[in-house]
Amino acid sequence: MYDYRKGERKPLRPFMAEVFTQTFHLQEEARAKHTERILELLRQVENLEKESWDRKDAKEDFGSAG
Repeated sequence: MYDYRKGERKPLRPFMAEVFTQTFHLQEEARAKHTERILELLRQVENLEKESWDRKDAKEDFGSAG
């Protein structure tokens, strides 16, 4: 923290530091939770692709151009 009137740095008050710490922990929990969800969705998409596109008998549809 910085006191612009005095032109010097000031230490955070204990309650401020506690709130920053709590916020950081909540952000880390949310990041971990949502990262796992994203990875699960990516696994599901990959499985769908393997079931349809990666088959030996799969043929690409070029629409009217093919």
